[in-house]
Amino acid sequence: MKVHDGTLAQVISAVDKVIGEVNTQAKQVEKEIHSACEKLREMVNEREAQLLSEVETVRHEKEKELVSQKHHLEFLLVGIRESTQFGEILVKEGSESEIVASQKEVVSRLTTLGQEKEKSQMEPATDSTIVIVFERDAGGLSQVGEVIKLFGGVVSRDISAEKSTIEGQPSGSVCINQVVSFKVTVVDKKGNRVTSSPKGKGIIPFLVEITLNEKQQQQVKIEENQGKEGVFSVSFTPTTAGQYQISVSHKGKDFKGSPFRIDVVDRPKVVYRRDYNAVGTNPVLQFGSKGSGDGQFNYPYGVACNSRGDVIVAEGSNHRVQVFDKAGKFLFKFGSKGNGNGQFSSPWGVTVDQRNKQIVVSDTNNHRIQVFDEKGGFLRAFGSSGEGNGQLSSPHTGVVDSQGNYFVAEYSNHRVSVFDSNGQFLRKFGSNGEGNGQLSNPRGVGLMSNGNVAVCEYSNSRV
Repeated sequence: MKVHDGTLAQVISAVDKVIGEVNTQAKQVEKEIHSACEKLREMVNEREAQLLSEVETVRHEKEKELVSQKHHLEFLLVGIRESTQFGEILVKEGSESEIVASQKEVVSRLTTLGQEKEKSQMEPATDSTIVIVFERDAGGLSQVGEVIKLFGGVVSRDISAEKSTIEGQPSGSVCINQVVSFKVTVVDKKGNRVTSSPKGKGIIPFLVEITLNEKQQQQVKIEENQGKEGVFSVSFTPTTAGQYQISVSHKGKDFKGSPFRIDVVDRPKVVYRRDYNAVGTNPVLQFGSKGSGDGQFNYPYGVACNSRGDVIVAEGSNHRVQVFDKAGKFLFKFGSKGNGNGQFSSPWGVTVDQRNKQIVVSDTNNHRIQVFDEKGGFLRAFGSSGEGNGQLSSPHTGVVDSQGNYFVAEYSNHRVSVFDSNGQFLRKFGSNGEGNGQLSNPRGVGLMSNGNVAVCEYSNSRV
């Protein structure tokens, strides 16, 4: 009947450490106050006393809160140890009737103490920060008497990550070597803004981490906005394309809106404006006829375009892929019926990885995905027939995100499977059914600009 008490002892030790730091920092701030007021002693004596009183109040409140927490934790620790010891003695020396009579009481006591422990705050109730903030310019000696009441102010800098916010994150993608910036507003537990220490320079009251492919990036610039206390401008310049993750935190706790992601591309995306009311009323190009010759089609299922405007068509019954230029002129073809590398069995979907111009084909009846270079040269294949992770059943379409991850709609497995750029299985979602999040014979999948995944369900007649 042993209860582990190591965690409580560690927390008590941490609380003791913070109590010591609170007193140490309070004494350091007192020295700063004395030094700052030395030249203005006659005029600032009253204000000095006020500031010292504020320090004492903050120190007292922090110490009172921490001591109260310490006493509570010590009460729990002593109770658990005494109850455990009593139980052990009872088992060793007590009679059977005494054990039976006392068992319920001991168990109840330990249960109550355990519940109290679960409810207790298992980290110091406040931190040790106490700083003194002085205005940069008190108006000059001749005007000090008018502004003396504004000279200095004690703050404890108990930063609230939950109340601190991030604003101005970029929407959409940005280009490499383009400055990315956003604003961070830092507030304490009472909602008051928290400045850097000393004000406008020195210690920044939060941490910014920027990662690309799980590797941390450096060169982050942080400046406090002039005239806006507690508001900071954060900026960095990405030099590599990819999806960056940015997190802003204080002591391991994320600020509101953190983390967030941005896509960095090699060049800006060209946005074409189209009058959708006119689409379909006057075709600008039409090509192909039924057959198996070059430029002919037999059940063309999937189509995609690369950055040059080439048209890439997957043919289900000709078991091949044909590529045409933007004027509809036949360029080349690749694939034949079979299950070898570069062969197809009723390919349904085709898409282009715009990062590297690779052609991705859903080889439906071979239950796999095949990847080719822009000339149709075979690069790799992944997936096999089955229902397990990494296996596929009648994959109809696939898309590639900005990081090279593949999203594959599986018609017969009623799900979407996700693979990394090397074809390694990452995750899946969906199951057979009609409920929210369930799928029935999904045939199409697409990625929205906000990162959401759109799935077209054939048998549920919905998206």
